[in-house]
Amino acid sequence: MDAAGEAAIRATCASVVRVSPVNLVLSGLLRRLLTGERPTGANGGPPAWTPPAPLGPLPALADPAALPPAEGAVLAMLGTTVAGQVFVPGLYRMLASWPAFLAHVATVLRPHLDDTATRAAGQQLLAAVDAEIPRVFATLPSLPARPAMPPDAEFAEVLAALDTYRKTSPEMVVFGRMLGDALPGH
Repeated sequence: MDAAGEAAIRATCASVVRVSPVNLVLSGLLRRLLTGERPTGANGGPPAWTPPAPLGPLPALADPAALPPAEGAVLAMLGTTVAGQVFVPGLYRMLASWPAFLAHVATVLRPHLDDTATRAAGQQLLAAVDAEIPRVFATLPSLPARPAMPPDAEFAEVLAALDTYRKTSPEMVVFGRMLGDALPGH
């Protein structure tokens, strides 16, 4: 891999490490709304926030069905099942731009997807995010008495997707950090 590839992978990993906790907050807020909680808007609105500088363009998300069979199989190794379909987190789909690197990642990381240290690190992140959700929820504006909700037939699947995200997103932070730190010149 050349220096440009290493820089792109490093930026991809850094982006996932930055964005995944924000997405976890969003999924926590959605879960509260879906289970009937309503914000009061009592805290006067969200705090002032200045976003960090962008990390640069990210590689496109690979479509697993469009990949050559061998590359698709490697990608599927890193997936999980949601509603009967394989879901491959975005980090791996972006890393598919470098098939040999992704194959190495799949070989090295796959055994760690369910190990104790990985789970503990992910659970620690999830607990920290969950601890912030009530404070953020309290800053949301109040909603109409009957906000739009998913159709009854899809409600359980939406909650299941949020639950899966609570597993895969902390993994993406842990593995994104590990991969970025493992690249030369870090």
